[in-house]
Amino acid sequence: MHQTRKKFSAVLMLAITLAIGLAATTYGQIDTGTILGTVRDQSGAVVPQAKVTLTNTGTGVSSSGQTNSEGNYAFPAIKSGTYQVTVQANGFKKYVRSGVSLSIQQSAQIDVALETGDINQSVEVTGEAPILQTQESSVGQTVSGQTINDLPLNGRDWTYLARLSAGVNIPQQGARAAGQFAANGTRPAQNNYMIDGIDNNTSSVDFLNGTAYVIKPPVDAIGEFKIQTNAFSAEYGRAGGAVLNASMKSGTNEFRGTLWEFLRNEKFDANSFRNNLTQIRRADGTFGSVERPKYRQNQFGGALGGPIIKGKTFFFGDFEGTRIRQGRSIVASVPTAIQRASGYTDYSDLITRNGNRTRGTDLLGRTILIGTIFDPATTRRVTSGQVDPVTGRTATGNGFVRDPFPNNRIPAARLSANAIKLMNLYPNENVSQGGTAGNNYNTVRGLTDDANSFDVRIDHNFSEKDHIFGRYSWADIVRFRPAPFEGVADGGAYGDGDETVRTHGLALSYTHTFSPTLLNEVRFGFSREGSNRLPPLGNDTSNIPGSFGIPGVQQVEGNGGLPTLNVGGLTRLGASNWLVADRLSNTTQLTDNLTKTYKNHTFKGGFQYQYIDFPWAGPPFARGNFVFNGNYTSAPGLGDGTTGAAQFLLTPINATVPGGVNMVGGINQLQASPFGRIPNYRSYGGAYFQDDWKVNSK
Repeated sequence: MHQTRKKFSAVLMLAITLAIGLAATTYGQIDTGTILGTVRDQSGAVVPQAKVTLTNTGTGVSSSGQTNSEGNYAFPAIKSGTYQVTVQANGFKKYVRSGVSLSIQQSAQIDVALETGDINQSVEVTGEAPILQTQESSVGQTVSGQTINDLPLNGRDWTYLARLSAGVNIPQQGARAAGQFAANGTRPAQNNYMIDGIDNNTSSVDFLNGTAYVIKPPVDAIGEFKIQTNAFSAEYGRAGGAVLNASMKSGTNEFRGTLWEFLRNEKFDANSFRNNLTQIRRADGTFGSVERPKYRQNQFGGALGGPIIKGKTFFFGDFEGTRIRQGRSIVASVPTAIQRASGYTDYSDLITRNGNRTRGTDLLGRTILIGTIFDPATTRRVTSGQVDPVTGRTATGNGFVRDPFPNNRIPAARLSANAIKLMNLYPNENVSQGGTAGNNYNTVRGLTDDANSFDVRIDHNFSEKDHIFGRYSWADIVRFRPAPFEGVADGGAYGDGDETVRTHGLALSYTHTFSPTLLNEVRFGFSREGSNRLPPLGNDTSNIPGSFGIPGVQQVEGNGGLPTLNVGGLTRLGASNWLVADRLSNTTQLTDNLTKTYKNHTFKGGFQYQYIDFPWAGPPFARGNFVFNGNYTSAPGLGDGTTGAAQFLLTPINATVPGGVNMVGGINQLQASPFGRIPNYRSYGGAYFQDDWKVNSK
C-alpha cells in the first residue's frame, strides 16, 4: 500500500501593463495574433463607426467590426495567415489592403487614412513595407513554416531551431532530453512547450522518452512557431525560461499537400578508424577489420489539407513514419580462451595480457604484478617488524596480507558450479589486444527504431462570431537497442533493451465574439504519454536467477532476467539496475480567456486549470545488484579489479594458514530493493488580469 499526498497550488498572476508611447500590446490568445489599427481621414481626424472587415484569403472566412469613438478597431484571437483589410465609411472611398501577413502572437497594426469620395470607389493598397512589431514588448523570434522546411534538420525535429534565437543556447550539462535548450541562462526544465494553445510538456520522470514535449508533428504540419524568452504577457504561466509556442497548419479553400522521403544509408559513409584498426577472428579462423556497421534511416510521410465545406469547414492531416536499422559496434570484456579451456582455473595469461606491469608492494615487501590472483583463504594479520610465520618475511607495517595462487592457477575444487555456469554465458573472445586483459570481444548487433505518427485538425466556422477547431495527435515508437550479449547474459546498460513510447494529444477550442469589443475563447486539452523500457527477458518469470543458484528474486512481469552481476575485469552480466522503467504522463487542461476593448483600454483576463497524473515505476535493485570487484583476490591495500572473475568463481572457505581469517570472499556489495510503483499527481490553478492602455496615438 502506497500512501500519496495530493498537492494543490494556485497561482494568481496579476499584471497591469501601461504601454506608454505605444499602441496596445498583444491581444492574441496564446497561438493566435491580432490585427488592429486606427482609422483617420486625410486631415488626421479619427473616423468613428467605420466598418472594418477582415478576410482570410486562404479560407475566405470574414469577420466584421466597427471603429470606436477613438477610431480604433481590433480583431483579436486571429489564426496566423494572410488577410485582407477592408474599411468603409460614409463620405469616403472604400479602403482595401491585401497581403497582410499575421504571425503567431503578433499584433499587426494597420492604420488607415481614408480619402474623401464616393463609397463605391475604392483605394487598393498592396506591396507596402513589412509591418513592424511595435505593439508588444516581449522578446522572441517567430520561425515560419517555410523557414522550418528550408533549414536542414537531422531527424526533422523542428524544436532544435529554437536554438537559433537570441539568448538561446544548448542546455547546461545534465539535461536528459534531446533538443532541450537554455534561454537566458535558465534551466531547460523551466521552458514551456505549447502547441495550438495547449500544454505540451511531458511530466515523465527523468524524460524517459528522450524529449521534453509530448506531441511533435512533422515539419510539414507546422504552420509556424514562436520562441519567447522574456517579457511575455501575463497569460503565460509556468515558464521561468522560454515559451516555445507552435501552431499547426489548417486547411484552406484549396487542396494542398506534400509527400516526402528522407534517406540515410551506410553505403554513403566511410568506415571508422577504430573499426579499420581492430582485427577480429572471423568464423573461418581468419582475421580482418571490423565491418562498417549498417545504418539505414528512412523518414517518409505526407500531409494534406483542404475544404470540407468551402468557406466554412476545413481539414488538415499528416502522417510520418521513421524506420532505422543500425549496426551497433560493441566492444566487451569476456573470459580468455585459455581461461575458458581450463574450466576457469588457469589465469596465467592475466598477468601477461596486462603487460607484466607492477601494481605495488605488499606489507611483506613482495612486488605485485597486475593480474596476480591471491587466495582469500590465506588472509591473515601481520604486525610491523615481526616475522610472518607463513612466508618467513618481516612485515613492513600493520595490516593484512594474503598469498598468491601458484602460477596464477586456481584449484578446480575451489570453484562454484553456479559461477561456472554463469561464466559460460559469456561469448568466446574474438580479439586479442596486448597491454590489456579486456576489450577482447567485438561484434555488431542490430538496433531498430520504428516510429509512426499522425495528426488531424478540423476547423469550422459557424458564423462570423463563432469558430471551433479540434485536433487529435497520435504517435507510436518501438525501439530495440541491443545489449552486448544475447540471451540471458544480457549485460545491457540502462538505455538498452526494448522501449515503447505511445502518445496521444487532444485540443478543442471554441471562440465566440459577443460584440466587436468583447471576445471569449475556451480551450480544453488532454495529453497522454506512456513510456516503457524493458530488458530483453524482463517479462520472463520462469525464475532465471534460481536456475543459477540465486534465490529470492521476485518473479513478476518487468523483473525477469538475471540480477546485475558486476564482475571486475569483465563486462557485467544480467539486466541493468532501475529496469523496468515505466512512466506515464497525463495532463488535462481547461483554459478560458476573455478580451474586452473599451476606448483606449484593452482588458484581458482568464484562468487555467490543469490536473497532471504521472505515476512511475523504476525499482533500483529489485533483482539485486552484486559486486565482485577483486578486493578479496588482490593483495590487501592493492585492489586489482582485473582479478574480479576469480573472486566471483571462488567459494569462501575456512582459512588454510595459521591465524588466518575464515570465510573471506564472496560479494563485496549487495544492493536490493522492493519492486513497486509510485503514484504521483498534482493540480495547478492560475488566473491573470492585464490592462493594455494606449495612452496616446504616438
